[in-house]
Amino acid sequence: LADVPPGDSVRQLNTEAHAAWNHDDLLRFDVERPELGDEALAALLGVGAVVVAALVARRLAGDRAGLITAGLVAVYPNLWVIDGALWPEGVYTTVIALVVLAAYRWWERPDLGRAAVLGAAIAVAALARGEALFLYPLLVAPLVLRRRGIGFATQVKAGLVAGLVGVVVLAPWTVRTRQVFDEWIVL
Repeated sequence: LADVPPGDSVRQLNTEAHAAWNHDDLLRFDVERPELGDEALAALLGVGAVVVAALVARRLAGDRAGLITAGLVAVYPNLWVIDGALWPEGVYTTVIALVVLAAYRWWERPDLGRAAVLGAAIAVAALARGEALFLYPLLVAPLVLRRRGIGFATQVKAGLVAGLVGVVVLAPWTVRTRQVFDEWIVL
């Protein structure tokens, strides 16, 4: 932030506050090429996207669909090119696939634990890309309200649990940005 002029909150937001999913120091293999650790982590997340997409397809259409999906996702350039660029979309793609899987798992067996997993997955996605917050009203609300076979009270509890777990996951980041910038910054 040393090169950001005081009061330039847009640049501050773009340079520091939105770097919620910053994995700079998670993996370091080579001091001559320090980005190698980041690239390795991005590659692992890319593999995760392949695996989770295959699991979703398998759940929806069987083993063969899971294998076909894994193959297609693995060779789809728009997914692996972003991993090499170290953009947040690589993380976002994997976590959104987890959100979809968690939503299907909740639909199959609607309990509060699975609602909590769904809420946590959405919050982690929001740490990579702020627009994931829209998944609470656009995915969670219709999902829990359209689920038949459970009472209205259970539907409301599931929605509240998903939302509250999301708040708990996002709270440390929100507090940190408040302390750093002396203002509330929305992802």
